[in-house]
Amino acid sequence: MPKYLSGRVKRTPQNRLSDDRYQYLGLDQAEPNMGDPPTVSGTPGIPVGQQYQLVSVLSNPGERYWKPVGGGLIPGSISVYDEGSLVGSISSITQLDFVGNAIEVNAVALGITATITVKPPGNNGNVLYKDSDDFATSSNLIFNGTVGILTVGKGLEVGDTGLKVGVGGTFLTVTSGIGSVGIGITLPTQEFDLSGDARLRGTIYDFNNDPGAQGNILTKGASGLEWNSNNSVKTGAGGTIYDVQYHNTAGLVDGAPNFVYRSDTSRVGIGSTQPKVLLDVVGISSLRGGVFIDEPYITGVSTFTGQILATNGIVANTARISDLTETRVVFSGPSGELVDDADFSYNATSDTLDLTNVVISGQTQAQDLKVIGVSTLGNVKVDTNTITTNSGALTLNAASGSIQSNAGIFINVTTDSTSKDSGALTVDGGLGVEKNVNIGAKLSVVGVTTLASAGGITTTGGDLYVGNDLFVKGDFSVEQGIFQKLLVNPGVSTFKGDVEFFSDYVGAAKSAYWDESANSLNLVSGTKLNLGSSNELAIYYNGYNGNSYITESGTGNLYIQSSNSMYLQNAGGTKNYAIFNDGKSVDLYNDNLKKFSTSAIGATIFGQLDAETAVLTSTLTVDGTSNLKGNVNLGDAVTDNVIFNAKVNSTVLPNTDSTYDLGSSALRWREIYADKFIGLDLLLTDLVVTGIATFKDDVEFWGNSGVAKSAYWDKSDDSFKFVDDAQLKFGDSNDLKIYHTTASGGYSVISEDGTGQLVIGGNIIELKNEALNQTLASFNGSSSVDLYFNNSKRFETFDKGIGVYGNGSSVGGGVSFYNGPNTYHTKIKALDGLSANYTLTLPPDDGDSGDLLKSDGSGNLDWIPQSSIQAQPGGSDTELQYNDGGNFGGIPKLTYNDSNSNLYLTGNNVGVASAYWNSSSNEFIFNDDAYLKFGTDEDLEIYHDTASDQSIIKATSKIISIMSGNAVEIEDETGVNIAQFKKTGGSILYHDGGLQKFTTTSDGVKITGGLQDKDSELGTAGQVLASTGTELNWVDAAIGSVVTVDVKQDNYCAVDDSVFNPITVTPTSVGVTTVSIATTSNAYGRKFVQDDDPTSVAGGSYTVCNGDIWYDTTP
Repeated sequence: MPKYLSGRVKRTPQNRLSDDRYQYLGLDQAEPNMGDPPTVSGTPGIPVGQQYQLVSVLSNPGERYWKPVGGGLIPGSISVYDEGSLVGSISSITQLDFVGNAIEVNAVALGITATITVKPPGNNGNVLYKDSDDFATSSNLIFNGTVGILTVGKGLEVGDTGLKVGVGGTFLTVTSGIGSVGIGITLPTQEFDLSGDARLRGTIYDFNNDPGAQGNILTKGASGLEWNSNNSVKTGAGGTIYDVQYHNTAGLVDGAPNFVYRSDTSRVGIGSTQPKVLLDVVGISSLRGGVFIDEPYITGVSTFTGQILATNGIVANTARISDLTETRVVFSGPSGELVDDADFSYNATSDTLDLTNVVISGQTQAQDLKVIGVSTLGNVKVDTNTITTNSGALTLNAASGSIQSNAGIFINVTTDSTSKDSGALTVDGGLGVEKNVNIGAKLSVVGVTTLASAGGITTTGGDLYVGNDLFVKGDFSVEQGIFQKLLVNPGVSTFKGDVEFFSDYVGAAKSAYWDESANSLNLVSGTKLNLGSSNELAIYYNGYNGNSYITESGTGNLYIQSSNSMYLQNAGGTKNYAIFNDGKSVDLYNDNLKKFSTSAIGATIFGQLDAETAVLTSTLTVDGTSNLKGNVNLGDAVTDNVIFNAKVNSTVLPNTDSTYDLGSSALRWREIYADKFIGLDLLLTDLVVTGIATFKDDVEFWGNSGVAKSAYWDKSDDSFKFVDDAQLKFGDSNDLKIYHTTASGGYSVISEDGTGQLVIGGNIIELKNEALNQTLASFNGSSSVDLYFNNSKRFETFDKGIGVYGNGSSVGGGVSFYNGPNTYHTKIKALDGLSANYTLTLPPDDGDSGDLLKSDGSGNLDWIPQSSIQAQPGGSDTELQYNDGGNFGGIPKLTYNDSNSNLYLTGNNVGVASAYWNSSSNEFIFNDDAYLKFGTDEDLEIYHDTASDQSIIKATSKIISIMSGNAVEIEDETGVNIAQFKKTGGSILYHDGGLQKFTTTSDGVKITGGLQDKDSELGTAGQVLASTGTELNWVDAAIGSVVTVDVKQDNYCAVDDSVFNPITVTPTSVGVTTVSIATTSNAYGRKFVQDDDPTSVAGGSYTVCNGDIWYDTTP
């Protein structure tokens, strides 16, 4: 070491100081004399940077250590927090200034302690309030905490005027003069004037200082208000005299006008004010639930919805039962009820009984018996008009030996007769016939038959067969005959009566007939009059559709000819349908008015022409103005042409906005001459502008697809926009492209596709988010390149490498290296609490397998084998490890079982787990008497108590909040409901196995079952629930049913009270009953019962009003 003549030595550089310089002193390594501060503020020009101070530790005598100076910006400074929030900057405060009347600071000069005292200003009892942003007191506002009285020296004021106390407005006013107090009114007229509702949580003492007994009511006496028994109070009645009283909708006692009790006759009238009997009901009455009447006398109509029990019978002139049907016979049905049946009725007009089924056992005698349906009389059955036997033949016998029929007998048996013993009718004896006999078929007679031997006419009803010619001498006159073929040759056949013509159809009715009386040949429905050899012309009427037809079915035409005009008219000839004028016009009518007429040049239409469609095969020429109203179609195909040889003298408007086009992609207009194009869109295939083109609105550019716009100028956004996958290209070869693509979820692209480079120039280039309020990357000219995360710098380049930043507060910076699939990574990061700069130098090689990195203390890293590292776990077996002063330490109360992968927590009872994590059931289990506590002060506890065998959730302070987005349900271990608390629909409390007992509703609560009072009683019928002041009790309605009765007259002589009220109030409900007498009531007014005029001095000098009554008691 060199020596100097001055005896001084050169200071050893910092990097060459020896580690044992504190044990072996050397002048070259000694600290210089620091000297005194050169100025009051210390050494000037101190470089900016972290500052350090030299400290020693008692456990290491003689050694010194450099420690960063606390206080951040200024040595010795502190950080100040307000309710946990930092005020100002961290570690930058050197002075504290305490401001305000409520805080005081005291300190001794050059002392080390300052005393901060926080206390309210003023004297004891002064109430604090805010004045000029500081605490203040006043001698006019004193609170005595001993007795709890607040003294206000000059009154309380809320509002602009007066001395008032209230919330949201005046409700207590104190005035001078008479010393009155008003609540809800600014000008009280009495010592205490209340305008509005009042609630008393105690009681009222009357003028005798008596609080009254339970059930008493408050009345006005001679000396003031006093409590009296409710039985001593009488009130007036509503309505008119004799009216039965009721509680009306206004909550007042009123009289029922149609329900009276006549005290003079002791009769009750319903619907009648003059009852004639004990109970007189006028009108329809409905009695439900059973009515017992000894001797009912009913006039009019009575409706009984239930059962009428009349043990001695019912005697009535008439009785009407609503569920019986008119004309049906009534009989006793199930349980003796009167019923009827549709198959058993009585016809009063014909005095007959109508029965569908009648079964008679034994002998029955009836004067007239009419049976509809089947009747069985022994072996004989009668069904409608048919009499049959169940077996054997039907024998008709008469005592006289003959059977007489007063009507014709028709035998509907088609058996043919082949002999005298066969056929539908056989007669053993002779046959005598008084009148004609007509035989429909052959007449076979054995022996000689003489026709009309006694003279007269013989008529055969059937065929008359004559073996040879039949010669008739004289005229052959047939009144009625049926001929299969009638040949008259030669000569003329004359039919002087009706003639009928039948078809070949067997059993068919006549098809046509000559009606002599009508002098007409008639054809029935469906019968045709055919003309022509092949029936080409047919005239007939179709009865099925009611239409008549004239049909030409041949190959020729149908001509309807007339020598003059021809008319088509209605049946009566009063209305014309069409007129074919002889050689002239053809006229068509509507409702007898001519609407269409042909002419020599065409046709004339009278009135309006309405047509759904019209087809003109030639030219339509219209002279004058044509008005085509409604929708007009020009042409029905694109091959049709519409030619305009004139000008359009109006605005041309489309029918629907933005729907129709002018021209098409195939057919375009050649040139358009217009002064201005105004519209939302202008689509041009080719736009050639020889001058300057100005677009004052949106402009769209479409691609080759022609489906939608690819780019457009948005006037409202003042921007040129490209749709997805539309590209903005630069360069002759389109080398630079800017676009946004929808591929892979969508992304934006700036692409250089040529052989050159993509250059983005600028002194400072920043990449920001869409809102431009966060930096993503910053390229700072010739200095650094910064990369950001969430607007905080995380990466920086500098001249010697890169810097990786932390999050700016609690997490150090780091670098992550991922594996090949990018699923896992290795991170190298700075210590979160790193307080100095350090440099780590990596080893010169890769090291051997399993080697560990070791530092030499100066930041140089080297590889060492694992065998050189020895670590011994602390504690007992299965205990979890922790850092115990740089060594492993065991946690006795936190153990791990490797066999079942469970983690155990042990409390004070060593060896017994209080709680454990059960990995197999994925549960964290707390054993008995193990607590789960929440909060800094352990406010919430959850545990199971073995002493009471109860599971407990307990809040040691405040309340427990159980929150749910929908509902909270409490169930027992079997899932049976105990309680449900729902967000909507009401909350429910259950009892004994899920029985619903208490439910909240939109307008209150619903209780299923009874409500028990203080004695656990449900009360009896008619009792009411009363309050004892601290509990509820079921009491009889007559006891305490009326607490207060207020009897008043409305606005009587400008006041609402009078001692002359002729009102009697009978308690009707629990609470306050107010009977108000309106000015229109008959009870309105005062009643004076005295000798003198009430208005006189002797009578009391009263002021009387309309409705007052003076009963003069002067004899």
